[in-house]
Amino acid sequence: NLSSFKLMKKGDILSLIGLYSEESNLNFKGIFRINFKNIALERTEFMFNELNEQFIIDKLGSVEKYKNSFNNKLFAGECIWLDDDLIIYIAEENSVGGTFISSSVGVGGTSTSPSFASDLSIFKLDKEGNLIWGRNINKSQKKNYYETYSYKLLFNKSDIHLLINASNELNNDINKEIKLTGDAAFNLNLFDIKIKNNGEIQYKILIDQNDINTPLILKRGKYLNKFHNLIVLSTLKKNKKTELFKFELN
Repeated sequence: NLSSFKLMKKGDILSLIGLYSEESNLNFKGIFRINFKNIALERTEFMFNELNEQFIIDKLGSVEKYKNSFNNKLFAGECIWLDDDLIIYIAEENSVGGTFISSSVGVGGTSTSPSFASDLSIFKLDKEGNLIWGRNINKSQKKNYYETYSYKLLFNKSDIHLLINASNELNNDINKEIKLTGDAAFNLNLFDIKIKNNGEIQYKILIDQNDINTPLILKRGKYLNKFHNLIVLSTLKKNKKTELFKFELN
């Protein structure tokens, strides 16, 4: 079973990249890449990769917790085509919840359907579809602030940068689960999580929560030059003024 896939085109090559599960089990088990010749759609490469050990540690904290598959989730996929026909695939867990709140008089009530943007799974595949590395960042934001809690991508020739609003420092121990949290609607730091060409993760705080007092609305950010420049608008909590923030990679 194939899911959460993206179709990429470069020259005469079409590549289909996404997640897969076994026929008898719809749980996410690994990542695949299928290459086709553009005109005839003749399949040229076909590769399935089970999850690598570092990815499992990032997500669960230890390999021993891995039960051969993860719970089935809906992922929103995004791809970047690199030099030498390598591809970066980013999948964000998306879900929609439902809550019913009774009225004070016990009759009727209101229903809400919040959207959640959770864990980020990042994979790098070579031109034949072999997995070079896979990393995972757990995001535990659980409130109805999807456009704030989702991420935005910046990219240069070798490294990717994930901009994420979160309240706590990132655990960056390669032997432990990697997690960011953001439990409040406001007062979140803006993190720049850098994943280097070899899969190594580094991070820094771009904007401290005390400087702007409100998280940036990352999901609505607009690119000026593919993935190199990003413009984000946000209404500041302290004075209710809308300000423009620009991020760029040299």
